[in-house]
Amino acid sequence: MYIIGSVLRVLTILALTVPLFANPAIAQDEASTEPAETCQSRPVFDPPVVERPLRNRPFAFNPAMQRISGPFGIDISRWDHPSDKLLNFPIIKSQGFDFVIIKLSDGATQEANRLAKKWWRIDRPAAEAAGFLVGGYHYASPKGANAVERQLDAIQQARQASKTYGVWKKGRLPLVLDLEVVPRDSKWTPRDITNWALAFLAEAERLTKTPPMIYS
Repeated sequence: MYIIGSVLRVLTILALTVPLFANPAIAQDEASTEPAETCQSRPVFDPPVVERPLRNRPFAFNPAMQRISGPFGIDISRWDHPSDKLLNFPIIKSQGFDFVIIKLSDGATQEANRLAKKWWRIDRPAAEAAGFLVGGYHYASPKGANAVERQLDAIQQARQASKTYGVWKKGRLPLVLDLEVVPRDSKWTPRDITNWALAFLAEAERLTKTPPMIYS
């Protein structure tokens, strides 16, 4: 009886004390939980090493990490030129890459578009000289309060991008639509963004003479 009584007392103590110890631990875990990361328009990289891109963007520049086969390529934009430093395309080419898609147009602001055009004009000939197949992409910023405004905006952005891209020719990658965001202050439906994209693609194909690609 003494043994049974001792066991019951131990079980009772455990039953009463375990929740007391468990709840603060749960509260502590909940309090220390960090908010989920959100998408940033400006990527944050380690201090760049232009001559060694593996340190600058380890995933983008490392095919082994992507675990896929076939032609490898990268995309680049003004964010890959901190302090206006140039990329060493021959070294990037030596890493085993076949193509590069360069940002050439931006639908967000005039300044963003100016910088995209600036680096397209610098990076494109440098990449081609290093032996890359080259394409260009437009960063979409859909706008419009109704269907008519959205279609006109898509056509305008397609014309903006196509003017910089030019007409497709053999040995050149097509224009790319980089579609990542919709206006946060409006109620765009999946059908709305689909119609916007279709209007952009149709106008871009008409002007560049080849079907565009899509980033999403």
